[in-house]
Order: sequence, then structure tokens, then C-alpha cells
Amino acid sequence: GFRVVCTPERMAIAESERLAARLREADVPVDSLVVNRLFTNPEGCDCGRCRRDERRHADRLAAVEEQFDLPVRRVPELPGESQGLAALERVADALA
Repeated sequence: GFRVVCTPERMAIAESERLAARLREADVPVDSLVVNRLFTNPEGCDCGRCRRDERRHADRLAAVEEQFDLPVRRVPELPGESQGLAALERVADALA
């Protein structure tokens, strides 16, 4: 089946909702939704920006899980661009 990928931002979530609906209308099976670049504050930073982004992304993830009747997979925000085998392995681990 098809995997719809979005970032945890309002516009991207709305676009993904429309895409999933259109795919279903076209009888294209959609098997999951991937929320990409999810900020989880892995360093436990207490600065205002990190706390704000962590809270905003957690709220948006909760909304996605409520809105979509699909399994939701999460890919955390990774440092830098995701290029090369090591980066692909980190993404693969998140999708497993």
C-alpha cells in the first residue's frame, strides 16, 4: 500500500488528509501515515524554543493520530540532511 508522508505542521497535515482521501477515492490502498522530522528534544534542552517546538510537535502528532484512521509511524528530526547509508539506516530504524 501507499504511505503518506507529512511533517508535523498544520498545512502539511491538511494536505496529507486530502491526499489520503483522494487516494482512497481512486481505490489506491493507503496503509500508513509517516510523520517526518518530528522534534522530540532528545537532548532534554530546557530553552524556550526547544520546549515550544517539542510541545507543538507533540500536540500535532496527537491530532494526526486522532484525525487519521491509519497506523502512524514517526521519524524524528535528524541533524543535518539525511544523506548516505547511515542516515538511511536511522530512518529505517524509525520506520521498523
